[in-house]
Amino acid sequence: MSSLPLVREGDIVEHAHEEQRNEFPAGRVTLTGVGMVTVEPLDGTPKWTVDRYDVRHIEEAARRSD
Repeated sequence: MSSLPLVREGDIVEHAHEEQRNEFPAGRVTLTGVGMVTVEPLDGTPKWTVDRYDVRHIEEAARRSD
């Protein structure tokens, strides 16, 4: 059995798929639900909600690009 990625309220995340990052800008997780997360973008655009498999932590993204 696979577990859902650990995403908590207050985490800073971005969309996991690069081609979606313009539509879904990086931000702070404001709500988590069963398999879903709501993100409030840092740039003030409207909140967005996606499956938690479709986000990744900003710190994780930075480590992978090194």
